[in-house]
Amino acid sequence: MNEDTNKSNNDVRPSGIVVGPDVPDDFATFCDGFAVEFLGQAGGAASESSTGVERVCVSVAPMVSNGCVVFFIPAPALAAFFNRFGEASKALNFADVQFWLQNRLTKRRDPGVEVYGAAIDYDLPVDDVLAVIASSDVSNPTAAWKTQGGAKFCYLFDHPVKEEEFEIAAMHLATSFDGVDPGSWEVTHGQHLPTAWKTVGGDVRGIQFPATQLNNVPLNIGELTQALPPRVHRLLGGKRALSRAERTRVDEYLSERGIPAPEQCGESLRYERCPTVDHRDAKCCEVSRRLSGAVQINCYAGHGGGGRKTWSESEIFSLATGENSSDDGYDIIGDVPATWAGYRFVEHKAKAAFKEPLAADQVKANIRLWENAKAHADAKRLERWADREKATLADPPTISDWESLYRSRVSGRWSARVYFDDASRHLRLIAPNADSVAVSARGATLSVTANRHEWRASLGYTYVLEKAPAEEDKSRLIAKRDCNRAFDSNWNKAMGGHPEHLAALGVPRIRQLAFPAAFVHESWRIEPNSKQIVAVIPAPATAGDAGFDALPYFTQLWRAGRLPLATENDVRLLLMAIASPLLREVAAGQLGLYWFIGPPGAGKDFLCEIVADIYRRAAGTTGKAKFDLNLTDDLELKRSFAAAGSAVFARAKEAGKRAGMAELLIRVAGTDQISARGLYKDEVEIPMTFTILADSAEDPPERREISRRAVMLTVAPVDASVSLGAVRNEILGHAAAIVANLMSVIEIKPVEWYLDRTNAGSRPLIPAALADLFGATLAEVRGRDLQELFDGLLFYTSTLSADEGDSQRKKARERDGKEATVFPSYRLSHAIDALREHAGFKAVFGEFKTRRQVEMWLERETNYLDVKQGKRPYLRIEIDGTWFAFKLVRDKRNFVLVPELKFCDAMGLEPAASGPVQNPTISNTELGASPRQPPTGEGESDPNEPMRFSVDDLVTRPRQRAAGEKE
Repeated sequence: MNEDTNKSNNDVRPSGIVVGPDVPDDFATFCDGFAVEFLGQAGGAASESSTGVERVCVSVAPMVSNGCVVFFIPAPALAAFFNRFGEASKALNFADVQFWLQNRLTKRRDPGVEVYGAAIDYDLPVDDVLAVIASSDVSNPTAAWKTQGGAKFCYLFDHPVKEEEFEIAAMHLATSFDGVDPGSWEVTHGQHLPTAWKTVGGDVRGIQFPATQLNNVPLNIGELTQALPPRVHRLLGGKRALSRAERTRVDEYLSERGIPAPEQCGESLRYERCPTVDHRDAKCCEVSRRLSGAVQINCYAGHGGGGRKTWSESEIFSLATGENSSDDGYDIIGDVPATWAGYRFVEHKAKAAFKEPLAADQVKANIRLWENAKAHADAKRLERWADREKATLADPPTISDWESLYRSRVSGRWSARVYFDDASRHLRLIAPNADSVAVSARGATLSVTANRHEWRASLGYTYVLEKAPAEEDKSRLIAKRDCNRAFDSNWNKAMGGHPEHLAALGVPRIRQLAFPAAFVHESWRIEPNSKQIVAVIPAPATAGDAGFDALPYFTQLWRAGRLPLATENDVRLLLMAIASPLLREVAAGQLGLYWFIGPPGAGKDFLCEIVADIYRRAAGTTGKAKFDLNLTDDLELKRSFAAAGSAVFARAKEAGKRAGMAELLIRVAGTDQISARGLYKDEVEIPMTFTILADSAEDPPERREISRRAVMLTVAPVDASVSLGAVRNEILGHAAAIVANLMSVIEIKPVEWYLDRTNAGSRPLIPAALADLFGATLAEVRGRDLQELFDGLLFYTSTLSADEGDSQRKKARERDGKEATVFPSYRLSHAIDALREHAGFKAVFGEFKTRRQVEMWLERETNYLDVKQGKRPYLRIEIDGTWFAFKLVRDKRNFVLVPELKFCDAMGLEPAASGPVQNPTISNTELGASPRQPPTGEGESDPNEPMRFSVDDLVTRPRQRAAGEKE
């Protein structure tokens, strides 16, 4: 060991210490006297106990100076030095004396400093220092002691190291514990002695926690810095890394099996047995201990035709304990690429494990350790490549070179974040100017010149082995940092989103949300098969006014006559339309349809546009928040969905007038997956995450399927003096606050509250949930008036059927049900054909052309689906003041239509028991009769006035009619 620092202004004392510049004379004198006494005793004691004892450098300094005093002491006397020096300095009233396990003469950063060990500052309350050490994944420290708020652990290295290597070693040690001060891996961070005067908040306090010598064997710095710490490994996931206690259990198990693992890291032993077979003819089982301390077993025997078998450490632990292995299916070192996506993955996993105030430093340490371990693994991989070529690797890249390569992929001059966009199905990149652009190929492959961003941000930019320039020496290879041309084929396949090729390039597949969504948090994971990184990145949180409340704001606008809506309930329904997209990620296909009804010029376009613009303004993006539903043909419809991208609304303009729009809305609003196809792209299925906005001047079609999917909003014109443009600007000025407020309201309830609803009935879940949340009233579900259908069927049974009913009853078998054998039943197809020829029913049954159409309309427009599912014994209908029971029988080919009292008497039922308890009977109006026009005068109605819907009309009119019939 070189004790001559060879620096100017340094005072090398005969006592064996070196005094740096700017050290107070009284402190230097004290240190000189202490060295004479202590080093003489410690050196003699050490010589008596062992031979060849290494001496380590310990630097000490008072807080008031910048200079340090360096002691050279024997390693076994470290704890004694701390105790004796602390007591002596305290007796002379030296306050705030610090120490470093380093050969440093100044507190300032010195790139040439030699580090002999690490002092880990543990900042959590400690009852038993030894118990804390035992719970970690590292061996005992050289010296340890309790402190006022925790403990200190001092580890000596087997050789002095420079700052960069010290940082990795100290992080490795520090992350093996909870609650370590991040200053522990700062080379300039000094620590208080175990016995000292300490200044706390202006007060000088005495501390007395004697140090204990626990371990005289220094740490192997090579083993410590090349592998990922087991605790970090467990935090980041992947193949399981065992704790210290679990590893001890593995060692015990292997010893019990007669195949003990080697004690030294990097060694292996061979045995004539393995974990599953007791005896073999040869030593074919290899038990090795890797540099990380993990044990692995490779058995090269046949295993009954099974061939070679390998047991990882976690699998051995499972054999020892009977517990299932909890591996996550990926290797955090081998399967996570050193690209921007790999760093984000590691960062995301680390963030989930730590809380403030030390979270940021701990996350950085985990990333740094992962980066270092990966660099060592890649360096060894490069060496293996050279071995396979049977060549010598000249000037191989250092670990620092590998880490520099990783950082150039992430933050270098040409770096870009390349990813496969799950929404657009395109390979895209985020360039240094933060623009997102599509990656395109020129010719058969990507042009390296034109796509330098893509290369530098992927694994294609790496170390490439080339022959050395000397032609005569064929066995020498050099590593050149360049773009690997072998990755051309991967880029071509990655353009189409092939997962294995994306993984080979380190390119993630990302669903990046442009607009806010509730219950969506950033997530990063690895596909177990392809090993590709997959992520969901939510839109940035909107910074709205914390005190803003959207419902009172919109209600006040309406009461001031500035919002074109008919009732206050419509205001709440409008809030539902704005809030609906926030739930798109948790309830695809359940968002429903919001239908704005009002006369021309009332403000339907204004409301539909502003609902979407609120999202665009809140997200601060120029991207579109809505797209138009296309009706030209099926292919164009699929292309419109493919081009929708990150939109959250689908617009159906003038839905009532456009032929086929009703059928499209029924189909689109009632499914969770829809087909999409881009130009020159394959067809794909995408989730139906769009809230539909429809509008019309007239009433929507009388279809139960429309009614149950739609939330109806009545639009009423505002006064001509009101500027809707000014209202729009005002609302959009609060866009961020509106979205933020609605997000907070929605996330008060858990996801299950929206998905596990019992009061939704036939409606989609989200409108029903939002109605409860905002206190809105939804119109009753209406269907088409099928009165004429049942009138025709009754006319057929009484006039046109002749002997059809009795004939069919005689043909009925027991499996056709009791109704078919007790009552006359009639073929539905025969009834349709007969009524189509009758003048009074020709128009109606010209539409109901087949038996299947009638069955479909019954299920869609009435509650007959409950009869089909066995929830009701029959469908109760009223014809000319008489209640009838209706049911399809004989595989739905026939129907029964008889008076309800007769039906119930024969079937042993109580009349009006057509559903569950307290379920109201169904009148003609409830089956789908259109509500009457509202009166314009006393008992009169204006035939020219457009029909308006209101909640009161839809709820009270059926009840009024039923009450009148009873009277």
